[in-house]
Amino acid sequence: MAFWTVAADAVLALHLGFVLWVAAGAAFTRNRPVWARVHLMCLGYGVFIELTPLPCPLTLLENWLEQRAGQLPPQGPWLLRMLDALVYPHVPDWVLIFLAIVTAAVNAVIYWRRFRTGH
Repeated sequence: MAFWTVAADAVLALHLGFVLWVAAGAAFTRNRPVWARVHLMCLGYGVFIELTPLPCPLTLLENWLEQRAGQLPPQGPWLLRMLDALVYPHVPDWVLIFLAIVTAAVNAVIYWRRFRTGH
């Protein structure tokens, strides 16, 4: 059972990292065109997954691992519950969609300014 719990926690941490990468990745891709392309693909995927009813594969994996561990949310240590709340906030869908669009727009402006200035 401990293996499944550790695996679920690791996927949750990976999921949070992916969310942060999608939200702020443009800040780390200056003069790194390969990483910029990777970030743009991740950003597009992040917006797509928020705008459609499709579940994120990381969410499905987390849920499966938690079931294998015998966990039902919100069990587990406080820090993991806080990470869970960051990845899965309890807000209306329209707020998540709005935040996805704003995130994409901010990143697009960063990339547009870089492209315009040649950096």
